[in-house]
Amino acid sequence: MAGERMGLIIIGIDEAGYGPMLGPLSVGMCACRVDGWKPGDVAPDLWEKLSPTVCRSLKDWRAAKCGPIPVADSKTLKLANGDGERSPTMHLERGVLCFMKQLHGVMPSDDAELARLLGTRWPMLREEDAPAQQCFAGEALALPAGWTSGQLAIAGAQLQAAMDKAGVSVSAMQCRMVEVARFNAIVRETGSKGQTTLEPIGEYLRWAWQTQTGGSDAVSVVCDRLGGRERYGATLAQILHVPIEAVGVVEEAAERSRYVVQLEGRKLHISFAVEGEKQHVPIAMASMTAKWVRELAMARFNRYWRERAEHEMEMELKPTAGYTTDARRWLRDASSMLTSADKEALIRIA
Repeated sequence: MAGERMGLIIIGIDEAGYGPMLGPLSVGMCACRVDGWKPGDVAPDLWEKLSPTVCRSLKDWRAAKCGPIPVADSKTLKLANGDGERSPTMHLERGVLCFMKQLHGVMPSDDAELARLLGTRWPMLREEDAPAQQCFAGEALALPAGWTSGQLAIAGAQLQAAMDKAGVSVSAMQCRMVEVARFNAIVRETGSKGQTTLEPIGEYLRWAWQTQTGGSDAVSVVCDRLGGRERYGATLAQILHVPIEAVGVVEEAAERSRYVVQLEGRKLHISFAVEGEKQHVPIAMASMTAKWVRELAMARFNRYWRERAEHEMEMELKPTAGYTTDARRWLRDASSMLTSADKEALIRIA
């Protein structure tokens, strides 16, 4: 019916860990539903709708006496190690856990439960290794790390009230990892590092196409731009298994590329935007989720190799975030206990 008000589901997708030499690539997804939307309406600004409970930056968080929940590009929310403000990932943790509370009714108590709720499988060093040799295995890491449970309960309740008032809800949160072995295999198979993100992004797009379309709600997928790429039509047709004629090009420009996929009563809006995490809360939350899950994976990685270094070399092995310069330092420090097979399994080729 013309003018009928319905819901809009905004699905945000973003990655973390594309550049490092060590550790997995992580790709997050967050879907939010907005009530009271109708075709032709501009996509709502969820920062505005959820204000003052949610803010855009750490600057806004500090200006508001540290009350609201910052939802922003994960790179701007990750604190420097040793800067004195609790855990360096405290703001990622708070945002992700509070949004997950709206979806699941609970906040996970450790990283294993977090991974289960997000559909994340911890990457393994090598599939054929015994459990004791898997550097992402071991005991679960307790959560929260940067806040008390009471503080998060208050923040979660405030977010719930703001969402209820604004007619906004969280309908999905996921995180997928591309482990080093798979990352390297994709690069070898395709000759392109850029293809590594498309595997989990494709999974999310197919989910959106298969399960979120054809109902009374409109569905829009918003994804951060993949490098400098501007044209995605053929890629979308391949990912969604639809004829290229089903992918309509709305816009292909330097700042944004937009498409409408229509087939057999289904309709899906998809856009790729530069700095999309500054434009849409779901992309920012996807970025935060991907970054925090990767940070937790690297905490397991560092714990495993630190314990091995203490046992086998009687030395302290300083942790690494996996980025190139420090990864090379870590590989030098750990060289005496790494086999050639270990290095092949641990180090990205691009």
